[in-house]
Amino acid sequence: MNAALGIRILLVLFGMALFAAVAAAQTDFSGTWLLDKEKSDLGQLGRGRGERAGRAAGGNFDMSSAGQKLVITQSAEEIVVQRSLIVGQQELPGQRQAYRLDGSEITIPAMAGRGEIKGKAEWNGNSLEIKGTQKLSTQRGEFDVRYEERWTLSDEGKVLTITTTRTMGAGAGYATRIVYNRQ
Repeated sequence: MNAALGIRILLVLFGMALFAAVAAAQTDFSGTWLLDKEKSDLGQLGRGRGERAGRAAGGNFDMSSAGQKLVITQSAEEIVVQRSLIVGQQELPGQRQAYRLDGSEITIPAMAGRGEIKGKAEWNGNSLEIKGTQKLSTQRGEFDVRYEERWTLSDEGKVLTITTTRTMGAGAGYATRIVYNRQ
């Protein structure tokens, strides 16, 4: 192989890597998002856990009947999510979660006040992936829960889908696919 051909191949590969990095950096989740229950699969969160789930969230209502609002701000360094629940006409203040985008370890509060998740947020193409471990204390002892979350935007940027998988011990766990519409 001659040197000119080798240089061209390196330039093409460099260009492809640069394009992938720019494309990922352009994924912007900023905005106000409302839960679309019809398109979502709430898994265990929407299966009539009723009073138990409501108490975990600090109220006495069925989580499957609540709405959710996300207000997301994003910079080159981090994504900040302010979550709130909507019950009837009332918006209940919720959690604030911050994800650093440099691959360093983060600590975020788990939903419903169930401890915290230690992990990392990293780009995978145009998707954001958050992977970590949640320490869960119960009457039966302490457990590690593997936590994986993947954020994707529709091509038009009007639909945000967050897929979450929680796996405990010997593989038991659950998954949710929550869809939000941009407001």
